[in-house]
Amino acid sequence: MRPATRIFIKQRFTDYYDKARISPPSSVKEREFGFIFFDDRYPDDIRMRRHIGFSSGDEMQEYVKSLVPAHAYYSTAYYRTPQAPT
Repeated sequence: MRPATRIFIKQRFTDYYDKARISPPSSVKEREFGFIFFDDRYPDDIRMRRHIGFSSGDEMQEYVKSLVPAHAYYSTAYYRTPQAPT
C-alpha cells in the first residue's frame, strides 16, 4: 500500500472513531483484546498487539479513539487477567 493511501485510510478511521460510540462486549473486564495498527509495515507485514485488557467500556473507547486501529478483536473466552502474556 502506498504511504499516501495508508494515511488517507487512517484519517477516515480517525474521523469515524471521533464520532462513533463503540459498544463494548459484555464483561469487558474479562476479555482479551487484540489490535492491528496502521504502522509503516501495514498491510504488508501485519502484527497484532494482543493481551490488552480494559477496566471499563470507556477505557476501551478512549484507547481505540486515541490509537486508531485498523482492526480490533476481542476474545469470546473470559479471563481473570486478560492482559497477562501467554
